[in-house]
Amino acid sequence: MSEHLIGAERYWARYQPWLKSIGYILRPRYQPDWKPSWLTSNRPESESEDSLVVQLRALVLDARRQCDNFPVALKLVPTTTQELPIWRYLSSPERLVDSRNHCVPLLTIHPLPDTDDLVLSVMPLLLSYRIPTFDTVGEVLSCVHHLLQGLTFLHEHNVTHLDICTQNTMHDPGSKLYPKGFHPLQPSSYTPDPNSPQLVPSYSVSSRTLAPVKFYFIDFGESFMFESYKKRHYISGSVGHYPDLPEFPDDRYYDPFPVDIRALGETLRRGFSSVDISAF
Repeated sequence: MSEHLIGAERYWARYQPWLKSIGYILRPRYQPDWKPSWLTSNRPESESEDSLVVQLRALVLDARRQCDNFPVALKLVPTTTQELPIWRYLSSPERLVDSRNHCVPLLTIHPLPDTDDLVLSVMPLLLSYRIPTFDTVGEVLSCVHHLLQGLTFLHEHNVTHLDICTQNTMHDPGSKLYPKGFHPLQPSSYTPDPNSPQLVPSYSVSSRTLAPVKFYFIDFGESFMFESYKKRHYISGSVGHYPDLPEFPDDRYYDPFPVDIRALGETLRRGFSSVDISAF
């Protein structure tokens, strides 16, 4: 919480007029001449939507598409890496029709007005795969099934993600899991009135059993795509969020595909370690 924009927030606020001109609406905190609402509303800061702050170096920010109010996430992607070509390949019409494709779709790309080093990419607004909590064994198995399907799809297309972790494993809640909506930074709350900064707890959360969701992998910044199965080769260097994997010591060369499998297993092990199976 802060009365002033901090870190990457200033960056996004600077882009606000341009983003509005191409059809994206940012939250009140990033509008011109924003003033903290809780200073004049007699409402606690903790109950004010515009008190929620993104990460200091956030290259991703939530927004709404002006034409249909669709919630999206805006991401600044470097043009000097393979992230964008791989993401575009995975989001091509031929691959989006494959039900096993669990890579977050790239909706569109916009060149930035002031630099060629980054582009603005637009994707659906997703939530961490662990939010809300899993209610049944069936919901857990559905999650695992989706992610195994997604990894199989990636590897069949000769793509290694190389950064599978909790932060990069998400789901699309759709419109039924949170019937009244959710705040992207605090999903347990929502704003009843879009014209009011009031933030209230959400007690009308459904379950993944009644409102099935699709799970996704995001962030292809570390990913590598081989030209074909025959041209796959070993790589070197520590990547991803699990630097203690046995492939990484001594800077030796390794097959990146098993590393993805191990990283997914590690992600699920850590993600479900706090799930009380006896409660199901």
